[in-house]
Amino acid sequence: MKNRLIFIFCPLLLLCLNLNGQTTDHTNFLNGLVSAYSMENSTTVNDEMGINNGTVTGTTVVPGNLGNALNFTGSQASMGTVPTSQSLDLNGSELSFMVDNYPTANTNTNKIRFRNVINGVLRVFISSSAAPLNTWSRIICVWKSGEARIIRINSATDIEGTVYNGTQGVFPDRDITIGSYDIAGPAATRSFTGRIDNIMIWNRALTTTEQNTLINENLGFSDFNTGGTGTQAPIAPIVSSTGQ
Repeated sequence: MKNRLIFIFCPLLLLCLNLNGQTTDHTNFLNGLVSAYSMENSTTVNDEMGINNGTVTGTTVVPGNLGNALNFTGSQASMGTVPTSQSLDLNGSELSFMVDNYPTANTNTNKIRFRNVINGVLRVFISSSAAPLNTWSRIICVWKSGEARIIRINSATDIEGTVYNGTQGVFPDRDITIGSYDIAGPAATRSFTGRIDNIMIWNRALTTTEQNTLINENLGFSDFNTGGTGTQAPIAPIVSSTGQ
């Protein structure tokens, strides 16, 4: 990240002030990070971890929340695909996802659906609010066995009323898709129209403090490696340390 520098001249003294403050160590976000996608070009979905790369069709490169993003047109012809792998089979007892999105049309109300199979049963948790149109939102979803699932849309936090214990199940031989479904039926009503940026997948539950840091400091993958300070995001800040 670029830092603005101000030089203050006074007799016998030269001060160089970094307006972004001291560099913070964000390497904790590498703990449990399975894959990270910065969405920088319209032909490949490159995993910043160098493990789970994919392809994308029917998209265009546009300005993103951080760097570039990909614009999806709301159909199955506009979709990214990441082949299934052992590391993406999140069959443990906790997980977290993050994505930046910029919807330009209403798709199924633009609410966030958090769907995962727990102890063999598909559990669906839907956010109470929608991601707003024509602006960037940072979405974070977290589940840990014995704790309520959480959906974050910027500062808005939904906490599920039911708590599930158990392990996450996976569908073997199903690829990860971005922007649409690989099955025609759901794709007809749930394909995304708008920009997508900064997809990240963890095999652990992010703490509330970590969630707040990702949102407030608008961090990207490069900040995890360099200990960068992030950038001011065009999204609503969090005003409570609990995110409520």
